[in-house]
Amino acid sequence: MTRSRLVKILEYMYVHNLVTVEELVTLTGSSASTIRRDLALLARRGSLIRIHGGATLSRYVPAQPSTEEKSLQSRNEKERIGRAAAALLKEDSSVIMDAGTITLEIARSIPDMPLTVFTPDLRIALTLSALSKLNIELTGGALDHASQSCVGSRCVIFTKELIPSVCFIACNAWSLEYGIMTPSSEKLELKQAMLKAPALKVLVADSSKYGARAMCRVCDIKDLDCIVTDAGLPDDVTSEIEKAGVRVVRA
Repeated sequence: MTRSRLVKILEYMYVHNLVTVEELVTLTGSSASTIRRDLALLARRGSLIRIHGGATLSRYVPAQPSTEEKSLQSRNEKERIGRAAAALLKEDSSVIMDAGTITLEIARSIPDMPLTVFTPDLRIALTLSALSKLNIELTGGALDHASQSCVGSRCVIFTKELIPSVCFIACNAWSLEYGIMTPSSEKLELKQAMLKAPALKVLVADSSKYGARAMCRVCDIKDLDCIVTDAGLPDDVTSEIEKAGVRVVRA
């Protein structure tokens, strides 16, 4: 009964966005205390945001932000996440790195060691080009000017053929309820191609993106092996993710 009530609440909110406890009491026939517990649970999952007397849907990411916009967001957290993620890499292994400002921080933290890096991101490739021991391969494809990275069918086809040791995936939004999300269908296809590889699948995402929503769902949280985020991710959310069998590193 609890699950069906939660679904009913969310379906109502998708239409009305901002709701009060009293509205949901009338909708479900449940007590106010029960509704408050339901809203607290949904807030922990990242499905909504609690406000005084009710709730509103979580933040929505309508479009892919530009590189300049993303570089200004959560800068310190991204640097810490980058260092923690880079520490997962071993010599003589291979890694595919998603495009993004947070994966660029990983690149900046990688030491000069024998390692093969595949990436669609031009900035990552240029950053790593200063390291003589690394082998760097761009995926190819059309250039997306906003993200300064490769996109399109040629990029996806190349990526599907890779068998890396580690896959670092980035996102614009993530939550327990909806998994990893991106606002771009073009980015969706590429990210899903990356995640099909038989590799250690690692999401790198700062906690400010947790609870946000975007148009396209890439995968469920349980499809990952590890999440590297920052200390801002709440303890109860961390526990729920780890219960799903996903390791969480809070840098």
